[in-house]
Amino acid sequence: MKKLLKGLGIGFLALALVVGVGAGSAGATTTFTANSISESGLLKLTGVGTGTTAALAGIGLNAATTSTIVLGGAAQTGEIDIGDSASTAITTVNIANATTGSAVTVANGVNTVAQTVSIANGASAANTTVNIMSGVGTAGAGVLAIGNNTRVTTIGLGNIAPTAARTTTIAGGTSAVVDTVNIGTGAATAAGGKTINIGTTDPTGSGTNLITIGTDGDFASTTTIQGGSGTAAIALTPQTTGTIVIGAAAGTGAITLGSTSGASQIVNIATGDGATPTVNISTGDGLGTINIGTGTTGLETIHIGDDASLVNVITIGGAASSLALADAEWSITSPGVATFVSSTATTFMAADAYRVTNGTTITATGALSKATLQAASYFLVDTTGATAVAVTLGSAGESFDAGDIGRTLMFGHGANTGALTVVANDTLTVATVAAAGAAVDLAGDWIECNILTATLVTCASFAQ
Repeated sequence: MKKLLKGLGIGFLALALVVGVGAGSAGATTTFTANSISESGLLKLTGVGTGTTAALAGIGLNAATTSTIVLGGAAQTGEIDIGDSASTAITTVNIANATTGSAVTVANGVNTVAQTVSIANGASAANTTVNIMSGVGTAGAGVLAIGNNTRVTTIGLGNIAPTAARTTTIAGGTSAVVDTVNIGTGAATAAGGKTINIGTTDPTGSGTNLITIGTDGDFASTTTIQGGSGTAAIALTPQTTGTIVIGAAAGTGAITLGSTSGASQIVNIATGDGATPTVNISTGDGLGTINIGTGTTGLETIHIGDDASLVNVITIGGAASSLALADAEWSITSPGVATFVSSTATTFMAADAYRVTNGTTITATGALSKATLQAASYFLVDTTGATAVAVTLGSAGESFDAGDIGRTLMFGHGANTGALTVVANDTLTVATVAAAGAAVDLAGDWIECNILTATLVTCASFAQ
């Protein structure tokens, strides 16, 4: 040990002789001992050299392989500066720039009072670039940890109003490997334990927020937005006059709203108590197809305006529309064509029991077949001069169907003055009931017949 101390003392002495040791104050005293140099005034070391090793540097401090070099005393309160703060030249300060692995620590002690570590934190008056672990690595793996301390309460990144346009990029490089960016992925154990805000401050003046998540490029990319089990777990809430657009204007992919499998789900659209909500579905000029309840396996119950307490106005189809309705009993497949599946409906409706269509004008005596009488309920009769016309109900051997019972047949006198009468065929019975007037022989007179049974018809005449 004595030899080591003696060697250090000789080394310091030689250093002082080589680089020059000068006292900065008049009358200062420099003392050399076996292992130290002490100065009662200012102590300056001055050397010449540009090497980056202790052997070639202008001033080099070198200790034995396992020794340490300490700048500053244990009780020192003054500053320790590396690089002259009064320098007017560009200075390069290198710390642990060797190619061997180094452990560099700054303010790494277990502090018992508050401490502040500042890097390039001055009020910059020119360009400033701070690089931390920004070299292009060729081997090994890097770990960059910032703020990974359980006592850190605030982490700021660019958290100041800039005076020039600014770009903040996180994991923005072109990646040929899986690049995962995690934000707030830790498990929260308190209500609101993870509160993540993105662009939530209202702009001022003419400012706007433009926030984009994901890309719309033609790639197999996916964007997933998940919510919990609470009310409004996922809320899209613009300002009251803002619009919400889901899907691209020229999109051809499917948009699914509420797709469940094996569960009951309620999908609400405009169900609030708004004054006059308007719901538009496929109102554009394209050739749209709207399907409601078209599933092939599930039993669908479809309600349209069936609130019994309200006078709802329901419009289906327009004047030029083709409307098709169908159920198990009846169907309308095209304009004017109705099909009835039920035997009851066929009997009472397909037989035209309630049809009021006008029949062909009658001009001469003759029989009207059952089919003709079932096709219409009103027949105009124009006589030839004063020639009488007798209308026979039914062709020979015909009687009415059950669906005809209750129908009313009307025969109106049109032109000329021939008398109009209604008689029965060989199967029917026509009972004449006097109503008003005499013979039905003037325009405006008519005969009204009610079908009481399949073979009994009662007719009343109304004449002037």
